[in-house]
Amino acid sequence: MPPLQRSHSDHYRNAPGSIKLASALPPAACENAVDHIPTTATHASARSRSRSPSKVSSLEHYVGQQVAGAASALALALGEFQDGGLTSSTKAQGGDLIAELYRLRAFMVGYWDFDKIAREHGAAALRAGCDGEMSPATADKLVSAVLDILARVVRAAAN
Repeated sequence: MPPLQRSHSDHYRNAPGSIKLASALPPAACENAVDHIPTTATHASARSRSRSPSKVSSLEHYVGQQVAGAASALALALGEFQDGGLTSSTKAQGGDLIAELYRLRAFMVGYWDFDKIAREHGAAALRAGCDGEMSPATADKLVSAVLDILARVVRAAAN
């Protein structure tokens, strides 16, 4: 296709920073769950069930983006593992994203319900990143896996 006629999905499928979800996901899962963009970029707000779209805070949105990024990295890692080897870059990317979630959780604890925000906005960002082609159940499982890993990190740090 000529560059001006490419679809939005084609742009993200071919973007150099995109994470490709591996075959570990069901066929209905999208190829690009999240495109990691600098946090200074303008993003569409994730919809919150408890607030109108205009009242979603940038913090909630950022948490959702980080959870979705970690879920994408986890899915990629699972696919790489099944294909015979996890790459160091995928492992490092996943570790960096979990470390950022750890810092966010520490900042938010006592003031916000981090788990609820992470679960709700993470799943929404993950599904939005693949134009809704990922089922809610798949998004929820990936987000739950990320939050389980984060919980283990929190417990280990407390000991």
